[in-house]
Amino acid sequence: MTFNVAKTFPPAIIYMDEVEQIFKGKKKKKKGAGGAAGPNFTKLRKVLTKYKKKVLKKEDRVAVIASTNKPWEMNKKFVKPFAQKKFYFPFPNYATRKALFENFM
Repeated sequence: MTFNVAKTFPPAIIYMDEVEQIFKGKKKKKKGAGGAAGPNFTKLRKVLTKYKKKVLKKEDRVAVIASTNKPWEMNKKFVKPFAQKKFYFPFPNYATRKALFENFM
């Protein structure tokens, strides 16, 4: 429904946070571990990828922005058809954080 509304009222931005949960890679099972700890996003991942590829066109003027702070947990095979461009912004080090904090105070 979100994609349909964005397509109807362009220009629009769809923002998705913590996408590592949707495009999660498989983890190795530990002995004695129980069932899955969280929800299974496999169906959502398939629907999102198919919908974005087939329904949204460049002339629709809809931007989909996905962010994560754990890119190493994502499976590149699942992310590739969904994301056209990827940008990596590393966390600032201590000196940079200190300088930014001092400038704002």
